[in-house]
Amino acid sequence: MKYMISDKLQIDPKHLYKYIPYVVDNYTYDFLDNLESHLDINVFYLYMNSLETHQHKNVWNLLCDEWKQLCHRAHKDRGFNRKYGKDSYSYIHRDLEPNEINKLLHTFSNKDIIKQLIVLRTILYHGYPKLRSYEVASNF
Repeated sequence: MKYMISDKLQIDPKHLYKYIPYVVDNYTYDFLDNLESHLDINVFYLYMNSLETHQHKNVWNLLCDEWKQLCHRAHKDRGFNRKYGKDSYSYIHRDLEPNEINKLLHTFSNKDIIKQLIVLRTILYHGYPKLRSYEVASNF
């Protein structure tokens, strides 16, 4: 399973360490804990602790963008619509404390592997903005 999860990510999460200039907080995140046996989740938690509160908001809003794009691409998939069709998430326009973003990400993913992959990809996209432009270009 470890291979399968990392195979679905565009880059090795270990490369995210390069984008952690300093740690702002030492909050104990837990929104990915059930993936711990399959993937090194510490880099994601350390990255989240390197962000300031306004950047937490940006991660959440990027996640909302990713979710809307996925829903748009899968709108004809009956299985997707049956399982996720009613799931809708709103943008947040205020700073988010670590406990707030942790709760939002935990509620979003709810131990669902598809949604957790989206969270992982979103955090990687936030750390690697060039991935977003590559993803958009590769979809055309």
